[in-house]
Amino acid sequence: MNRTHHHTINSTRRLTPEAYDLHRVDQSFLDRYARHLREERSCRPIIVAQLLEIPFDLHALRDYLSSGGLAFQPWAGRAPARVAGYRHVPENRTPRIPEAIISPLLAWAIRYVTEFSADIFAARVEMDCLEEHRAKLVEQDSILDADFSHLRQFRVIL
Repeated sequence: MNRTHHHTINSTRRLTPEAYDLHRVDQSFLDRYARHLREERSCRPIIVAQLLEIPFDLHALRDYLSSGGLAFQPWAGRAPARVAGYRHVPENRTPRIPEAIISPLLAWAIRYVTEFSADIFAARVEMDCLEEHRAKLVEQDSILDADFSHLRQFRVIL
């Protein structure tokens, strides 16, 4: 999101004065903005879609914005991803896993959780204790390092 935020800030520097007055923004202005984003080579479609969500938000939040937001629904309600140029792809093209395969996998998964969950939780507790012990050792080493550096300075003086 940092890249999107950075791109938005840079884009607003190039906006015309009509962009600052949301009452003057119309669909043709948003079309030019979308075309500009799509033509920019460094902007991937996912970033374009995220940036195009801003006009949708300005419309959705119009009753709560002091400027009034956008009075019209951008792109007649088309999704930002579609406006960004994504092609429609069916949501799930993966074929269903056959019952003969999924049944043993689910049975093993349930067995794994029921039989080994106590061991997994015990291992997590043991790991937390070991990490806490390690943190204490590192802290003690840092104190010793400071003491040794004092001794090293003393040797240099002699």
